[in-house]
Amino acid sequence: MGLREDGTALAKKDWEREPKFKFFCGEFFEYQTESLKPRLIVVMGPVPRLTLDSLAAGATVTAGKYPKMRLGGHVTTVFLSTHPYGDFNFDEALKSRDGSELREAWERAQS
Repeated sequence: MGLREDGTALAKKDWEREPKFKFFCGEFFEYQTESLKPRLIVVMGPVPRLTLDSLAAGATVTAGKYPKMRLGGHVTTVFLSTHPYGDFNFDEALKSRDGSELREAWERAQS
């Protein structure tokens, strides 16, 4: 998320070492969630999860397997998933489990 002045879009960012970048991305993410009002946000992989935790510190409204978070003025369900690149190494049972969990997260987000 955010605009980069150097490197590539796939390079990892250290949010704590670049506070202006982190602040910009946090504002942009908040704007998106308040504008679009998503019912479910899917976070794919451990690096995006750390980023969300960093950007939305203290935003958890309800904890659990599918937490609800306040992002700006909007509350949404969050699904913490595996990264899609990792799926190439997963067997069919794990892919099926991930699909079932995504379906369950979506159903919970509707209530």
